[in-house]
Amino acid sequence: MAEKPRRRRLSSEATEAFFTIRDPQNKHKTEIIEHFFKAYCSIILTRTSEIDYIDLYAGRGFYDSCGVDPSILGPVDATPLRILRAVIQNRNFSRCVTTWFNEADADYVRNLRAAVAGLDGIAALAHAPRITDFEVSDEMAAQFRPNVPTFFFFDPYGYVGITQRLLRSALTKSWGDAMSRYSSTTHA
Repeated sequence: MAEKPRRRRLSSEATEAFFTIRDPQNKHKTEIIEHFFKAYCSIILTRTSEIDYIDLYAGRGFYDSCGVDPSILGPVDATPLRILRAVIQNRNFSRCVTTWFNEADADYVRNLRAAVAGLDGIAALAHAPRITDFEVSDEMAAQFRPNVPTFFFFDPYGYVGITQRLLRSALTKSWGDAMSRYSSTTHA
């Protein structure tokens, strides 16, 4: 049997300690994504009955502590858990949103699965969160559901794999909205 290819990761001291302390930039990034996602769903659900949320670099779902306010003890929710809490708390979202969180690091995937399983209300979602451990590549595009409005979040901190072809696949499906770490692009 052929050995599974190694995950393509750009490793550094910063990437190894990324989830130790949530810094102000990550706090604001998550707030922007969560706010935009909730507004997006509220608007799009007036025109359709299903939405996909896809995060190809989900991480482990939480930080150990908060650098903004040291009195906040961990774990501190990162973007995946904040998105899921938003879905759980909104009855319309909980019936209509399908989430897919991907992470190439096996330890992070285990942490993310445990964190998601521990969320109050997670079992009440119409669609259980999908959590995978794929290396991001062009082949993932085949799993994007056509004709379903999709909010893509691309934040490849420490990883490689996003190509023009993958982005094009995301944005040229019938519906596609993407937030990247550096900018936002919308195509509907």
